Amino acid sequence: MSNELRLESRCVKGVTLIEVAVGIVVASLLFTGVVRGSTLIASAQTKRISAEISAVTAAYLTYRDRYRSIPGDDGGAAARWAAVSNGNADGVLSGRYDDEPPPDLSALTIDTAQGESLNFWSHLRAAKLIPGPESGPGAASPPPHAVGGRMGVQQGGFGLQGPVLCLNGIRQDIASVLDRDMDDGQPGSGSLRVGVASGDPPNTEYQMNGEDLVVCVSLDGSRGGLPGPLYAQPLANGGGLVMPSQGNGGNAPQNNANGKGNGGQPNGQNGAGPGKNGNGAGYNASGK
Repeated sequence: MSNELRLESRCVKGVTLIEVAVGIVVASLLFTGVVRGSTLIASAQTKRISAEISAVTAAYLTYRDRYRSIPGDDGGAAARWAAVSNGNADGVLSGRYDDEPPPDLSALTIDTAQGESLNFWSHLRAAKLIPGPESGPGAASPPPHAVGGRMGVQQGGFGLQGPVLCLNGIRQDIASVLDRDMDDGQPGSGSLRVGVASGDPPNTEYQMNGEDLVVCVSLDGSRGGLPGPLYAQPLANGGGLVMPSQGNGGNAPQNNANGKGNGGQPNGQNGAGPGKNGNGAGYNASGK
């Protein structure tokens, strides 16, 4: 009897060890599957966000090239499309990227402090450069981005100057990949910068378990500007101040500041550097 009990005990122990081993293998496979699945989802979301940024940037640059104005700030838009409102044509986008749109486009107030960041979208839609309603409710509403947060524009952000496209609610791992794929991989430099929604200076590094971020991308491709709050007023050479130009003989005022072009960067229209009516080539480029 004792031998039979020993055999039975060994069998029970053997089965238990096998079950534990199988359980470990299954748990490992499940964990690997979850990690890989999360990675694939994050990769897909990153690609969609990158495509959205590229689409808005292309629409913005096309509008500027076609109408020689910043969408939203365009003072001649209403003459082309009856359903839209003019901007004040001062070369600076008023308003913030996260402003709430009015229920109807006719209720949108546009002045030097507000409105143009929403008018931006109605101008692009009226020009048929992005999808969406061209009049009525929703015409001035920013589209959501791929992970469901707010996407909008404003003048400057995180030290960037000129019009920027900002997206909030972006996880740090997605922001890190976006920065590496589209810019220099550094959150506080380059033409793509990230920070927290409170408007503190841009991050100096990515923390994979940190809070969600706001990602801002220069629509003109500018890397200029000092690190600063998200909602800082544009610097003097970021646009809006009319200074003497050296283009067209050097005595005519140029479009938007400091011997620089519409986007506040060197080489713009009537600018001091090589630009349209200047000494070289390029229109509203960032020193190129």
